[in-house]
Amino acid sequence: MNNMQPTTKLPVMHFLIKNVRAGIELSHINKVILLPELEPVPGGPVYLAGLLNLAGKSITVIDLAMCLGMERSHRYTLETPIIICTDEQSYLGIIVDKILGLEAIDPMEIQMKDKLDQPDSPFMGVATIANNLTLLINIKNILERNSLLETIRYSFDPKLMIKTATSYE
Repeated sequence: MNNMQPTTKLPVMHFLIKNVRAGIELSHINKVILLPELEPVPGGPVYLAGLLNLAGKSITVIDLAMCLGMERSHRYTLETPIIICTDEQSYLGIIVDKILGLEAIDPMEIQMKDKLDQPDSPFMGVATIANNLTLLINIKNILERNSLLETIRYSFDPKLMIKTATSYE
């Protein structure tokens, strides 16, 4: 008799960021929307795309490719998907290039956990989805690092503002 318990499958949404396959656990995804108009945020890092108003809630939106150090080679279109992620405390919109689908993976088959699942890593491991290696995104780490207060890096110097204002007199 086999005493092995059946493994609970982990539902994952997989997508493309540039030519890299990546995925996020479905439990962290609130919804997927198409690119709306975003409000720019001066002083933010290059990967901060802007703010999104979703049902009266302001949500920070980042370009996941640029956040991971990749260059953006094409402009966003109205069909550009944004995945709204949450950890029940905060929300973050991430821009990806293409949604590939949903897949249930066996958590026991996630590879490279020991190398990738580090406190500052944006990844938690690698899984095979649809016969392709897929980087699993550690959305908790990305949510923590990209709260609006941590994202905006103002270099505000009141002395400079006063000098600028008085130089026009």
